[in-house]
Amino acid sequence: MKLFDLKTGDWIEAEISLASNKDIDQIKFSKEFLFDWSQEKSNSVFKILERSSGNILGLISVTDFAKELRIHINLLEVSKPNTGRNKRIEGIAGRLISFVVKESFKKGYNGFVSLRPKTALVKHYKTKYGFKELGKVMVIDGIDALQLIRKFDKQ
Repeated sequence: MKLFDLKTGDWIEAEISLASNKDIDQIKFSKEFLFDWSQEKSNSVFKILERSSGNILGLISVTDFAKELRIHINLLEVSKPNTGRNKRIEGIAGRLISFVVKESFKKGYNGFVSLRPKTALVKHYKTKYGFKELGKVMVIDGIDALQLIRKFDKQ
């Protein structure tokens, strides 16, 4: 997959894979991530990394609720240099969310993914990713989930 480098104007190669315990331990001492990812070791944690440098650009922790036919996003974080107005690389969070939505389709869950965002991010998840509020959580599935995949996979 490709991500856009806003500083150089180039497309860079990236890949998503399961994060190892070693990856999570290294992130714990990194100044590029704020959350304590070691608390997520009991969940499935995926990383997106820049192929050329091997740098981890973002992480997402998920839980598969098979009986409920959904995947829940527990935690999502993009590295500090890639957040805010002066970020270097665009689309990291979108690619991670798209990856989880595709996994939901593969499992036969119709793209059903949920998350519980901070209040300040509710509008962002609605407008940028197409999530809808459902009580205290936000969800995406069906056509909205397919649109999210198309949006972030065309980049």
